[in-house]
Amino acid sequence: MCTVTFIKDYLGGYIVTSNRDEKITRETLLPENFQVGNLQVLYPKDKVAAGTWISMGSNGIVCCLLNGAFIAHERQARYRKSRGQVLLDVYRYGTLDEFTALYDFREIEPFTLILFDVQNDQKLTELRWDGSTKHIQHLDANQHHIWSSATLYSSGFIKNRTEYFENWNQNLQKIDENLIFSLHSSTDQENGFILKGEEGMETVSITQLHLSSSEGIMNYYETLNKQTTTKVQRWKKILQ
Repeated sequence: MCTVTFIKDYLGGYIVTSNRDEKITRETLLPENFQVGNLQVLYPKDKVAAGTWISMGSNGIVCCLLNGAFIAHERQARYRKSRGQVLLDVYRYGTLDEFTALYDFREIEPFTLILFDVQNDQKLTELRWDGSTKHIQHLDANQHHIWSSATLYSSGFIKNRTEYFENWNQNLQKIDENLIFSLHSSTDQENGFILKGEEGMETVSITQLHLSSSEGIMNYYETLNKQTTTKVQRWKKILQ
């Protein structure tokens, strides 16, 4: 869960794209709708921890997870809960504000969680848990954003990648999902988003969400066998 971009396209929709850098031996199930609390939640399932790194709920809430908060941390021998399960717990709360205010993050490994509420004023929230303190920032959904995992990339690399991304989108007038996918699938040695063979880690998949006011489309691309699985999640109006 290592590189994520959030972009508003020229047609008014939103595109969230996530590269998952992981050991190729770690098994993942293809995206399906699972029951989480009272909701249907679409996500690819990590078979080891039974969690995920990217999801779309039938309530129009989108979540995306990156390992680490601000800097690389020293891992503890064990944690109370997998970070991929924390992401799914979002859907057990009535609103994002309830989750961020009430959830117990203690004894959970540091992470960055991107939360986007498609149905309620397109509220975009970044939550970073550093192991002792949660840091919450509300972001402008009309702006483009990028995040890179603090556990895999150095601060200098993250800074350079962010600058590269900003220059890339400034030079484009009409950004669509194909252009964004090309960016995320780039293998350029200096600026490419595809990771190959770093301490057994590789980019094993690219997941792209195309979000509109009525539905979300998930395209899940497996980089090893070059196959794409497409699923649709239609939003259901949730009464608060």
